[in-house]
Amino acid sequence: TDNLFESAEESVASANEVREALATAIKTKDEIKGTVEALRKAHEGAVNRLSDAFGDTVRAAMGGKVEPTATLGERGFILSVKRKGELSGAALETIKVLAFDLAALVLSIEGVGHHPRFLIHDGPREADMARVIYERFFLYSQKLEQCFEDTDQANFQYIITTTTHPPKTMREGSKWLRMSLNTTKTDERFLKEDF
Repeated sequence: TDNLFESAEESVASANEVREALATAIKTKDEIKGTVEALRKAHEGAVNRLSDAFGDTVRAAMGGKVEPTATLGERGFILSVKRKGELSGAALETIKVLAFDLAALVLSIEGVGHHPRFLIHDGPREADMARVIYERFFLYSQKLEQCFEDTDQANFQYIITTTTHPPKTMREGSKWLRMSLNTTKTDERFLKEDF
């Protein structure tokens, strides 16, 4: 009977250990589930915020009647612009790239993400875009700088090289035109290189 009693005590102790291990595992699983859910919500919020910033930038260039979105797929971001159906074309692809880059810059200025707040658009395909849309990117960057109380303290730098004239208020003699380039001379090219 002593052996049976000892065996019973060992079984009870073993069952208690298993119950404790199971309770610990359930608690760990619930903590992990909570962490995963919090990360999923944060991720979803970040993508939504980027989509909103992308939408604001596209609408600044194209007008308020378009419906732009940025979603995250398996292979990266999917940029879409609709107006009574999906829009497409070379000009729109250029607009989407410029707008996405500017959206990332804006979010970084707002303290979201890790964009270095230095952006260069080297001769974006302005020939593909309507002049008014192209000019709106310049004006958008100007308005972005004006969001700072002291515009000399703006914490970003956005450079656009262009073969098309910028808006009249941003041409020769303005604080916006910083350098004229000449592609026929190596030392007067952008970054003194032929890309």
